[in-house]
Amino acid sequence: MRQYLMSLFVLALCCAVIELLSPEGEGGGIARHIRLLSGLCLLLVALSPIVSWTEQAASPLEALSSALDDWIAQSEVSGDAFKERWEQQSEQIDLSLAAETVAEMIEEHFSLAASDCRVSLKTDGHGQLNEVCMALSGRAIWVDAQQIQTMVRKTLGCACTVYIE
Repeated sequence: MRQYLMSLFVLALCCAVIELLSPEGEGGGIARHIRLLSGLCLLLVALSPIVSWTEQAASPLEALSSALDDWIAQSEVSGDAFKERWEQQSEQIDLSLAAETVAEMIEEHFSLAASDCRVSLKTDGHGQLNEVCMALSGRAIWVDAQQIQTMVRKTLGCACTVYIE
C-alpha cells in the first residue's frame, strides 16, 4: 500500500512538473493535451489496484462474491461486538432523548429558558434510571433547587442533584 501511494505521489509530481514546463500557446496549446494525458495516467495508476484485484479472480463477479464472503465471515466473528456496540449506542440515544424530555418538563414547569437548564441522566446499566443531574445557569439559578428535586422525585421516582454553573 505504501509503495502504491508513493508511486501515485511521484507520478502526480512528475505530471505537475511537465505541465509547468509545457508551453501555453493559443487556446491552451499543447499544455491542454499534456494535462489530459497526465490526468489519464494518474487515473490508470489510481485504478491499478482494482484491475489487479479483478485479474486475480476469473471474473469481476467472482471477485465481488469472494470479497462479500470474506466480509460476511469477518462480520460473523465481530457480530457480537457489533450487537453490543449497537445496544450501547441506542441506549445513549434513548438517554439523551429522555434527558431532553426531562429538561423540557422542568423548563415548562418553572418557566425557564432552554439555555439555562442542562439535564443528564444516570442509569444502573440495565436501563433503570438512578439519578437526574441538572446544571442551572442564567436566570434558572434563582429557582429553588428543593422544588426541582421534589418534582423530579415525585415524577420520575429517582434522586435528583442540582448544580449551579
